[in-house]
Amino acid sequence: MKTKPYVRFLNRVAHYDADIEIADVFSRSLPALHTAGGLRIFDAVDPTHHPRLAARVPSPHNRRLALSHLKSTLYSSFLKDLYEDVSAYLTDILAAAARHGFDPKRLVGDVKVEVRPNDILTAGNWKNVVELVAQAIFRGLENRRNTKELLTRINSTLDLGVQANRIKNALPYLEMRHLLVHKDGIADSKFCDEFPTFCSTGQKLQLDYLMIQDARRAVTALVEEFDNKVVAKGIVSRTDMQP
Repeated sequence: MKTKPYVRFLNRVAHYDADIEIADVFSRSLPALHTAGGLRIFDAVDPTHHPRLAARVPSPHNRRLALSHLKSTLYSSFLKDLYEDVSAYLTDILAAAARHGFDPKRLVGDVKVEVRPNDILTAGNWKNVVELVAQAIFRGLENRRNTKELLTRINSTLDLGVQANRIKNALPYLEMRHLLVHKDGIADSKFCDEFPTFCSTGQKLQLDYLMIQDARRAVTALVEEFDNKVVAKGIVSRTDMQP
């Protein structure tokens, strides 16, 4: 059995996988995308629809540069979205646990929860109210700006027993999101001190196909273990699960 939030997580990641694979296909198919001596950087470039590409000199260097930038952009988006999808999964699990009768005092703990009265009054039903509170709990933890604490806190709150090594392996890829969003991918000393094999302080993160595959494996393994523990411990109801 799997939880429905986990299935949604896997489906979203699968869409990103396809995007990454398409970019890799383009890269491998580079010789077929242009004719030797052609007037454009790629044969299919139409100046009416692709003015920026049409303005580029049709050289091997510029073709490699264009594809390299495309892949870098996709890799960056993948890591940002991966973090958001983990966040969505954990928020959905907190909501499902609350609906199933998980101890509310333990669920909230010392987190400062802020839910606006208007949002509660317009929620429409109890399920939506619970989801609002779950989102507020997650935001309260996220606002502490410590991804490791966020993961370990939810692990501890739900008494799941997720292995610390699973969190450790996924953590650098989840932390990259903050650098990509707030610092244009430039590594700071805090990140490099914690994850020295990934960067040099003041330098951009080097994103490539192999790193993205490693990120997917590590983060998916983490979410999978969270989900296995949630199911095994009966944290959510059967209506929130599927085979």
